[in-house]
Amino acid sequence: MHSVGPVRRGTPLQASVLIVTEDAAFGDKLQRALRPSCALVDTAQELAQADALRARCLFDLIVLDISHRDRTGIDWLAQTRSKGRRGTAVVVSDHTDARLVLDAMHAGAQDFVEKSFGTQALVDAVIRILPPSHKTAPPVPANVDEHIEALVGRSPAIQDLREKIILLAPRSSLILIQGETGTGKELVAQTLHELSDRQGEFVPINCGALSPEIIESELFGHVRGAFTSAFNSREGLFHYARKGTLFLDEVSEMPWEMQAKLLRALEERSVRPVGADREVEIDTRVVCASNRDLSESVAAGKFRHDLYYRINVIALYIPPLRERPEDLLDLAPYLSNAIANEMGIEPLSFTEDELKKLQSHTWYGNVRELRNVIERALLLGQPPSECCQIDSAVSTVTWPAHLTLAEVEKSHILNMLSEAGGNKSEAARRLGISRKTLERKVKTWNGERSAQLSG
Repeated sequence: MHSVGPVRRGTPLQASVLIVTEDAAFGDKLQRALRPSCALVDTAQELAQADALRARCLFDLIVLDISHRDRTGIDWLAQTRSKGRRGTAVVVSDHTDARLVLDAMHAGAQDFVEKSFGTQALVDAVIRILPPSHKTAPPVPANVDEHIEALVGRSPAIQDLREKIILLAPRSSLILIQGETGTGKELVAQTLHELSDRQGEFVPINCGALSPEIIESELFGHVRGAFTSAFNSREGLFHYARKGTLFLDEVSEMPWEMQAKLLRALEERSVRPVGADREVEIDTRVVCASNRDLSESVAAGKFRHDLYYRINVIALYIPPLRERPEDLLDLAPYLSNAIANEMGIEPLSFTEDELKKLQSHTWYGNVRELRNVIERALLLGQPPSECCQIDSAVSTVTWPAHLTLAEVEKSHILNMLSEAGGNKSEAARRLGISRKTLERKVKTWNGERSAQLSG
């Protein structure tokens, strides 16, 4: 947990803040933490009292507790906005879910912070929202359409996803993106970054592609001599993503021990490089993604529940392509034009009948599979629907009934490795698993084979 303390020196705010909460102890702590750097910090324990104070003073920011006896803080905020009273607001709550956060932001809040994150997290939110210029809302780029255009589709799910991205991008909340392999989770994360006001880089990392021995060093960095091969000091990805966005893909594959260290880094907003004796402060937005249902991983004891609740402040779900076939009408021409432009050739021409055939395909590999099919069609000069049959043949393979599930899994994985020409990364992509998982299974089978030969 964050300790209660003053706002960091060097970022003085000549701002007026109103804290509205029935929790007197919480209000007092936050008031003491903000007072050294703000021109005015006042508190109200009732919404009526807050109305009276706002009638006398135009506050730059309101820290609003969601829980009140007569009505919710969100209802009060929405009502004050409807009356024409403007101002920046941060909503706080004892618990968090996506619906609450979205309702708060629709009502006009600029940020949402869970109380359990600690008083310093709220102080940091105030600093982000009210720099010395007293900016009252995070800016959204004027060319928002240019950034959002890659999220192609006309389905209600994709339209809703685009709206949420535009709403959430300028905020500081942690976001968890869930969806099957190939649905475009990294594209969503990159769009969130591009629509934010963060000036740093977008840095993606696949947690499933790193061995447990090096993932801590990759994320946090290390000092010279920290381990045998550490001949020089090295900065970690949190450093390279400073003032930017770090995208943790396949976060479900992160080793258990590393999950605890990531949780601490997110809560303390600092990292300790391997072998270092001090922590380094970080200013990095973290977006996580998983192709697994993380709640099931938590229930199975494979993912820490405290980390899950920490990264799941806002959850964005990308449905598989087979559940939104209407998007094929836009996606197929869009991808054809993009790929043809890269190759310097003419794009495909889609007839109504051809598009219907594409819509009838199952698309187990989602948008990634569609892109591969269209690229194959461009290279071979064939209709995309004919190229789909190559992938469909793989999904219709059957095995003898006497085989066990483990034997079927082994056979399917080895077949996929063969189809991919021995390329483990490509085979893992088609299977929807991490390369690390694939290599572990192959190593196990090789070990069994060696034991049989030696026996």
